[in-house]
Amino acid sequence: MKYLIFLGLLISPALFLRWLPGDAAAPAVPRPLAAEAPEKTAELAEGLAVLELFTSQGCSSCPPADRVLAEYARAAKDNVIALSFHVDYWNRLGWADPYSSPWFSARQTDYTDRLSSRTYTPQLVVNGRQEMIGSRSKEVAAAVRRGLATPPRVAVKLEALTAEDRALSVKYSLADDWEGLEITGLLVQNYAATDVTRGENRGRALEHHNVVRELKQLPASRHASGEGVLEFELPDDLEKAASAVAILVAEPESGEIVGARLLRMSAR
Repeated sequence: MKYLIFLGLLISPALFLRWLPGDAAAPAVPRPLAAEAPEKTAELAEGLAVLELFTSQGCSSCPPADRVLAEYARAAKDNVIALSFHVDYWNRLGWADPYSSPWFSARQTDYTDRLSSRTYTPQLVVNGRQEMIGSRSKEVAAAVRRGLATPPRVAVKLEALTAEDRALSVKYSLADDWEGLEITGLLVQNYAATDVTRGENRGRALEHHNVVRELKQLPASRHASGEGVLEFELPDDLEKAASAVAILVAEPESGEIVGARLLRMSAR
């Protein structure tokens, strides 16, 4: 009997590790063990995890992190939002990333200043509170679990409005304690694939999920009702059905994300 108990202790951690994203047979979103108490399961369902990966097609270390992020993006969970921000500081080293922007590099620098961290790729920030190497799937999974264990401070609702073919118009509504916070609106491309012909990834076909194409910031107090409309012009290479809009609500000083939502246009 003692041997059976000892064997069970060895097997249980192995089963647990199989649930971590990035590992073999892992689901895209971490979930609680079946043996956990019901109240802990409810907590995980109510929480929020926003993953922001700062990456570049010019960085040979980035594709593994892109694949980790893809697992969360493909899960399509309302409370797990995975976003890919392509920075521009790699562009001078042989390959200009077509999805890069100095605004995304600036967003990364804002985070690293607040978190007293160095700036590098692939760097992943979860809920604006914790940074890590984006390819370390077990560390990412642990950070996501922590985010899902805490209910968001602000509830966010999004509604697509009628708009022209080359424009998106989305109404947002904030509930609960939203005053004094900052809203970041994002135009997102659901999927992108590129054949890289120069630089560190020369000869590789790279895939990306939830690629941020444009960023707009505004204070949540702009509308006294907690409601407003975000509008984006679609770039020439992006169709409405292949796009999404995300809203992140954050503390202005700390950058901590306290509410978020992503709405895909293809669902309409």
